[in-house]
Amino acid sequence: MENENELNDIISGLRRFEGRIERIKSAAKIAKKSPEARRNYRRGQFRKYFENCCVYDIRLSEVAVQPGMNLNRSGFVQRLVGLRDAKGRDIAMGVIADWQEDKDIAVIRAPEIDIQQVCCLVIGDISVDFAEQ
Repeated sequence: MENENELNDIISGLRRFEGRIERIKSAAKIAKKSPEARRNYRRGQFRKYFENCCVYDIRLSEVAVQPGMNLNRSGFVQRLVGLRDAKGRDIAMGVIADWQEDKDIAVIRAPEIDIQQVCCLVIGDISVDFAEQ
């Protein structure tokens, strides 16, 4: 759903994938939400998603790492991370609890999954601070 083609960049990146993309105009009668309301909603959804999460140690030498726009690896802690399998499918989201490249380990908080399926960590540009939640 979009108002005036604001999703063009996202949609152009999805055209390579199978499936159908249908663009729908947002209804004019839908009430606009303030940035604070959107932020609070997102916070609540993250809180629910990570409510009963597990902690996983992942050997960095055993997975591919795709960093986000901030290439400073010391800044990865508390970053949202996509956990991707060998077929390129996202299994779950996680949050990086610790990043010790010198010890070949990333500590990830995520819902219960088969961690052996994870072949790639896709580091996001969003930080999730559980202390704020």
